[in-house]
Amino acid sequence: MPTISGAGKQALDALIENARQDPKTPPFFYGITSADGDIYTNAAGFKKVADRASGPVDADTVFWIASQTKLITHIAALQLVEKGLLSPSTPVSEYIPEFANLIVESDGGEHKKAKKVMIIEHLMHHTSGLCYPFNVLDGSKHPEPEEVVLPQPFRGPHTEDGAAGFLKYIKADLPGIPVKFEPGSDFAYGYSSDILGFVIEKLSGISLEDYMQANILKPLDMRHTSFLQSPEIKEHLASTTYRRKDSGLELWDHSISEADPEKGHAFYGGSTLLSSSRDYLTLLRHLLQLHSGKKPFAPAILSKESVLKLFTPSLEPAAQGSFQAFLGPALPAPGIQWSNGQAVITADWPGMRKAGSAFWSGYLNTAYFIDPTTGIAGVMHGQVVPTPDMGFMMIGAGLETMVYAGLEE
Repeated sequence: MPTISGAGKQALDALIENARQDPKTPPFFYGITSADGDIYTNAAGFKKVADRASGPVDADTVFWIASQTKLITHIAALQLVEKGLLSPSTPVSEYIPEFANLIVESDGGEHKKAKKVMIIEHLMHHTSGLCYPFNVLDGSKHPEPEEVVLPQPFRGPHTEDGAAGFLKYIKADLPGIPVKFEPGSDFAYGYSSDILGFVIEKLSGISLEDYMQANILKPLDMRHTSFLQSPEIKEHLASTTYRRKDSGLELWDHSISEADPEKGHAFYGGSTLLSSSRDYLTLLRHLLQLHSGKKPFAPAILSKESVLKLFTPSLEPAAQGSFQAFLGPALPAPGIQWSNGQAVITADWPGMRKAGSAFWSGYLNTAYFIDPTTGIAGVMHGQVVPTPDMGFMMIGAGLETMVYAGLEE
């Protein structure tokens, strides 16, 4: 199994120390694992920016991982497929009736009734036509702190029926659920994973929080992962940092979504999990084990066949073109595909991850990758807005290059 040489670890330590000394670097955790266990971990900064009393960032620091939630939700859906309880070809409207009435948006602002039916597979592959109202990777503007907000469906307020409240904001005063295109015909990054989470709730009869805890999080001993801020999670929670365009970092103290255990009724499968780096590395390590056929340390949460679906490109050429356009200047590398809850690459990134690797990121500049060919996976978890933070991403790219340069068997 791969390890990192002593010289490689020294180089990584030096880069992180340089970042630690730079007041423009937000707090973060960086970790690499093989199928056998962690092979490198380090961190910079404090849980609250520039506040030594808040304690240093470590492996148990909890981050809002945003779209890294998608991977776990799609794992949950694949579990139900394995059990014969969910079929990728089933219409979404069988679980959420509102989806029987879809309207396709036109450039002229008019809407027409959709000709095609939205099915579960469209949610899995983000070909449903459901999209966010803005490109979360568009770094052309630098919003002020109060302008950094989630789309209205996430902010609520919601009733105890999370799906109904969520759909109320998506539909607004339109005659049906709006989609950007006919389901299955293109790619759009958006609410697909959140709707998939609501389907899981309807099918299982329990909340997405309870389903994940019972079937994924507790079996893998992921103690600091939840949609809700328990006292223990609050104790480890990192604050969010805002980067001023010209004057450095400051605390960003705006709410994301309701996370109080007494008030939380809506759980968003695409966006609102909290997790520690230790927990997420545990998940990635488990997937490495299952992908390689190695006996996992914990009971397998998926079959190898289902794990491979997480790494299988799903988009036709036109849809892939839309995906690449969405990624834009934030990630200009060619050959990136969407699979099932995450992106995959179809060609090696020189000096970095190999073809067949999967990855994704979160709104507050969290990121992960899984490279089954090399046998490693990693996380870089920050908590900084606006996104994308190109300086932070460059640190991550530098660290990954050093990891691969230092690998040895």
